Amino acid sequence: MDFAPAAVADGTDFPEFWVQAKPFDGGAMQTANGVHFAFTATTEQQVQGFYRATLEHACTGDGEPGPREESTAAYYGCYVRDPDGHKIEEINWDESRTI
Repeated sequence: MDFAPAAVADGTDFPEFWVQAKPFDGGAMQTANGVHFAFTATTEQQVQGFYRATLEHACTGDGEPGPREESTAAYYGCYVRDPDGHKIEEINWDESRTI
C-alpha cells in the first residue's frame, strides 16, 4: 500500500507493517519526528505486554494500550518512544470489534 508521500505499508487485509515517513504533526523530519514503525500483535494482551516490556527497557510511553476508535473500532494499540525518541507502535486489528 502506498500512502505517498506520508507512508508505505504492507499487509494482507490491512496495513500490518507500516513505515511513516512524513511527520504526523507536519513538522520537519528529524529524530523522533518522522520515523514511525508499527508492528502487528495477534491479541490485545500482546499489545499490553509489548507496552510493559518496552517501558522496562528504556522506552517511554507515548500512548497507553487501548482502542483507537477515532481510526476504527477494529484498532487496539499502543505507542512508545525508543531511547532515541523514535515512535514505535504495536497494533492488534480485530474486525470482530466492529460488529
